[in-house]
Amino acid sequence: MTFEQTDPFYKLDVSNATYIRILSEVSITGFSQYLHAVDANEEVILAIGQEADGDGRILGLQISVFDMRENDSAKVARHTIELSTETWSSSDALWDKNAVRYNNDTRLLIIP
Repeated sequence: MTFEQTDPFYKLDVSNATYIRILSEVSITGFSQYLHAVDANEEVILAIGQEADGDGRILGLQISVFDMRENDSAKVARHTIELSTETWSSSDALWDKNAVRYNNDTRLLIIP
């Protein structure tokens, strides 16, 4: 997907190649750069990216969790580290997957 003003995220049923169905979807401001499944079924996704305003200006580092377990009712939890067009924050986790540490047992996320 190309980021313009929102970042769409979809859960798709591709079991029938001639009839692909959208099971659930969510659209957030900003964009995700790193995605990591945090459950065995890969339906709860940790996303690290940037929050942005309606004009696409980056506002700060954003951490989101997309819960796509229920069809037609995706849930999103989000936290933006800093909201500023002057001094927005960043992390190596945005471009280096080795900078991300997530423990499924403790649900602890560590990023620089």
